[in-house]
Amino acid sequence: MEHLTYDFNTHSLNFGISQNKNEKYQLLTFTIGSISTTQLEFDYETGEFLYMWGYTPLFKSIRTSISLPNFIEGKFIAEISAIPYSRGNAFNYLNYFPNSEGYMVDKNGLPLLYYDEASKVILIGTMDSNDKAIKVGSNFIFGFDDNKNLKYILILIDIIFQENNI
Repeated sequence: MEHLTYDFNTHSLNFGISQNKNEKYQLLTFTIGSISTTQLEFDYETGEFLYMWGYTPLFKSIRTSISLPNFIEGKFIAEISAIPYSRGNAFNYLNYFPNSEGYMVDKNGLPLLYYDEASKVILIGTMDSNDKAIKVGSNFIFGFDDNKNLKYILILIDIIFQENNI
């Protein structure tokens, strides 16, 4: 079983996907905002979200309590057929889905980042009670507005590695 970990030494998420499992997909990679290297991996053929990983600077986050929304379990499938496949390149999600920008980043293009240390939850974006939410696997909840624009990503961490405590 794969676990989603966060390492405070490297400020990064790691989903622990084996290379063999990755090879069965043509991955299309997105980032959120202008500086973030947190990566969202989608299957290029189906548009299905697979997992997230990468540099996620929680030292820049707002520490707060985060409540999980009501959600349904399912899949997050993005319409990515018009995006040219380019192995190894990452695209800014907001360039292709601009209606999500006001929810996901601040005026400087930096991701809105929140962290709940007690529950090991990261929130990227803006969450409110009217959102429609889908839980994908055991670690990700995506929230959408009424027009199906992505408003937030909740990341549920399994294991935390603290600074200098590897």
